[in-house]
This record gives sequence, C-alpha cells and structure tokens, in this order.
Amino acid sequence: MESLKAIALLCAGTIILCLLFLFFRTRIKERQSHGLPAPAPVKTARLVGSHDNRYEQDPEIEAVLNLYPVLKAIPYVLVPEGAVLKSADAVEASARREMEQRISACGLLQANSGKLLNLLRDPESNPGEITIIVSTNPVFSAKLLRAVNSVYFSLPRRITSVGRAITLLGYNNVRSLVLQDALQSMIPVNRAGSDTSVKIWVHSAIVSACSAYLGKTNFGLSEYELATMGLLHDIGKYYMEGSDPGPHAHPGVPLPLWEEQTYGFTHAFLGSLVVEKWRLPALVSRAIAHHHDPSFSSPGNIPADCIRQSFIVCLADLTAKLLDYGGAGDGILPIRQEYFRNFGLPDDPAALITPTLIKEAHKARSIVESYVRPITD
Repeated sequence: MESLKAIALLCAGTIILCLLFLFFRTRIKERQSHGLPAPAPVKTARLVGSHDNRYEQDPEIEAVLNLYPVLKAIPYVLVPEGAVLKSADAVEASARREMEQRISACGLLQANSGKLLNLLRDPESNPGEITIIVSTNPVFSAKLLRAVNSVYFSLPRRITSVGRAITLLGYNNVRSLVLQDALQSMIPVNRAGSDTSVKIWVHSAIVSACSAYLGKTNFGLSEYELATMGLLHDIGKYYMEGSDPGPHAHPGVPLPLWEEQTYGFTHAFLGSLVVEKWRLPALVSRAIAHHHDPSFSSPGNIPADCIRQSFIVCLADLTAKLLDYGGAGDGILPIRQEYFRNFGLPDDPAALITPTLIKEAHKARSIVESYVRPITD
C-alpha cells in the first residue's frame, strides 16, 4: 500500500512539473508572437558598477557590455566620505546676487523660443502651431531640414516640409535644437560656439534622450517633461565664469565640489535659477538643482516632489557618460545604492542600458552634429 502511495505521489509530481513546463513555454511563445522578449532571469542586487557571469545568461546585456567594456569596471571619481552639496538655503546671499546678475546680463529667453520650448513639452500640442513658429526663422528651419536629410535618417526622398521634419526628428530632439538656437543669441559667441559649449550641448541632448527613455520605461513618467529636465540639466555651465575649466583644473575632485569651493555655488544651482528666469515649471527647476545630489546624499535630502526626477536625470547623466558622451570636464560620479533600492531597480547601470536606449542616444547625437555644421547648400 505504501509503495502504491509513493508511486501515486511521484506520478502526481511529474504531472505538475510537466504542466508548469507547458504553461511557461506557452507564455514565452505568446510573448514572442507579440514581439516581446522572453522573461529575463532574475538579477540579484549588486554594488553599482559590478559585473559577473549572470549577464552571460542575458544576450541583450552581454551585447551592451561587449560594445561598452567600461561598464564592466566603471572608472568612478571618488566622492569623499561625508561630502554633501550645499542646500539652496546655504548659498550665500552675495553669491546668489552674483548669479542673478550674470543671468540678467545675458538677457531673457526670446518669446518665440520660450513658447516653442513649452509647446514641445506637451505631446498634445498643435503641430501646425509649432510649424508656424519655426517657419518664422528661416535659418533655423534650414538647419532642421538639413538635420532630417542627414545620413542618419537615410530617407529615400528629400524632405522639404518643416512640419514633416519636426515629426521625423521628434519633439524632444527639436527642443534640443531650439535651446541651442536660443543660447547662441544670448550667450557671447566666443562661449556659445566654443568647442566646450558644443560638447556640453551634445552631452545634454544625450542626457535628454536617456532621461526620457529611463523615466518612461522604468517609472511610467512623461518622457516629454523628463526630456526637458535632461536637456537643461547643465544649462548653468553656460553661465559660469568663462566656461568649464576642464578636468585638469580639478583632478580627482568631483566637479560640483570644486565649483562650490571656487565659486560658492554649483552649475546645478545656477541652472535652476536660469530655468526660473525662463519661467519654466518649478518642478523642472528643482530637478535640475538636485540632479547631482544622488551622488552625495541620501534620498531624504531631496524634496519629495522631485526625488524621482532628480534621480532619473542623475542616472541619465551617468548613462550618457558610460556611452562616451561626457560633458565638459566631468568625471563619472557613482550613485548611492539606496536610490536604486528605493525604486526597485538593479543597482548596476549595465542592466538598464538597452539597445533601444543606445539607438535613441545615437539619434540625438547625429541630429545635433548635423545641425551644427555650417549651411553650404
């Protein structure tokens, strides 16, 4: 009798295992028939920047690691233990007045540029209204058309419609070009058109693309708002004394700390004031002001209403640098592990970088590079 019971239990267990196998195989086939990838193996939490054999089970991540070996051993700039950035209230009144004077000296954002930036933040904006405003600037329109007809898009037929060009480039990328066009009219030519400034712009365009992708994919947030935050995260650098001094001026010292020691404020705080002057939403300003904080302090030090956005922009900034789209003089700052844990994300950047994200970054870079070339045709 006992032997019969054992055989019955064994048969029942075998049947259950077979049913589970058939269930999961059917689910995988259903996902593949809808163009979805098979579920990836569960990845355990690791130290930021770590890498081990678990990625060999995920072909997508392994492909990214092969393209960017730096992800296997990220060369972080050491953040001194106990180093914390100043809060807005801790910035001296004299330093704040100096910043405001510097911003005012460069002038305010032109009405059309400000209107365009706001329209391009809203996916429901009227494309016709955007096209009309862009068409009032023939030089800008010509550069947009040149960008969309570049080798990157490889279109079978030349695009001559500004409206069509805006659609193909995408609102986020057009916003990047609007910003640069506006800065060229506000910042002295020797700074706005310098190699350093162009490098900052390219980096900002990539961070914009990464912010939009990471925010939408991992948080379900609006890609348009986050793209604006990413695009403007380093806007303060254009208003710093001269331009960024470069990595040799602060070897081994995180740039935000060096700025505080030198000027009494950081480019992040200065950038938040610029955005306030431009009358963009307060959430954009706060996210920019705190976008370096995840490298220096715990989540509790960031206002609750902008902690997600600040973390996403910080993560996008890190991602852009890992993809070799660095800013001017910045090193790669690590992000504190508790941010990844709080938002349920793997704390290894390699696990968040996908071929789609890389494609969006390349597209943003190609559009910017096509735009900055002098018009010869």
